[in-house]
Amino acid sequence: MIAKSLRSGMAPFKEKKPLAYLLISLVAGLLSFSSLFLSRCAISIEDWIYIGISTLILFAVLYLFSRGLKGTPAAVLVFLVFLVVTGFAFHKTATHIFRDDEWIFMSLAEGLNGFSVENFKKISLFAMFGHIRFQPLANLLLYGRYALIGTDVFITHVLNFVLHASTGFMLFAVLLRLTKNLHLSFLAGLVFLVLPAQFDIVSWTYHTYVILGTLLMLCSLYFAILNSERQRSEYAIFSIILAILSVICYEPAALAPIAAVFVMVGAYYLRLERIPEKL
Repeated sequence: MIAKSLRSGMAPFKEKKPLAYLLISLVAGLLSFSSLFLSRCAISIEDWIYIGISTLILFAVLYLFSRGLKGTPAAVLVFLVFLVVTGFAFHKTATHIFRDDEWIFMSLAEGLNGFSVENFKKISLFAMFGHIRFQPLANLLLYGRYALIGTDVFITHVLNFVLHASTGFMLFAVLLRLTKNLHLSFLAGLVFLVLPAQFDIVSWTYHTYVILGTLLMLCSLYFAILNSERQRSEYAIFSIILAILSVICYEPAALAPIAAVFVMVGAYYLRLERIPEKL
């Protein structure tokens, strides 16, 4: 499905740009270079190399898009680039130790003797620092991660990296469906991956459920858009299920069912408007 949208996602690339567009691009470029120049003392040689490699990869991908790369190869390339950029941006956090909330949850997991209905209830309704929250799927996923990985810090961070890259890819897929512009969707996904606000979400391993909740929300929105385009009930069902999962994983994802219903209802009424009235 994503590959099909990539086949039709090529926006005109060689059209004449207006003067305002060129001026905005020039100003944005100057601001970017000045920011890097002013930060040069705080950026290590290693980081400069990563920045250089990421920039070359960016231009290479955009060049391949302009040469007609699309479909499944383009989708695979975008996901791999997102993985590489995420690794470059957050690799120094891969050895960060767990924070307090992680150890508190692990102490709960270690105190459970086997898996029973009572233990299932304790995990699902676990409240950090006495705060009442309803995120049963998040707690169950954290428990499952602890059962499989244990206290391996590196693998836990790598899991967050992969989930973060996957979330950026789904943002790319959603924007591609909405805009049909491959270049814009790719650049927006890249910006999302490296936003400064993402640092705590990715490096704070306990926040795995936040990343996953966001990923599920974007998947829900993607299927809602598919339903609006193709009018197939299975897409609507998938969208609703994913929206519910995102909410019980991370409460602020309550936007997911609202957005999904808004897209599907809006598409329904737009479709009705296209049906000519019978005389």
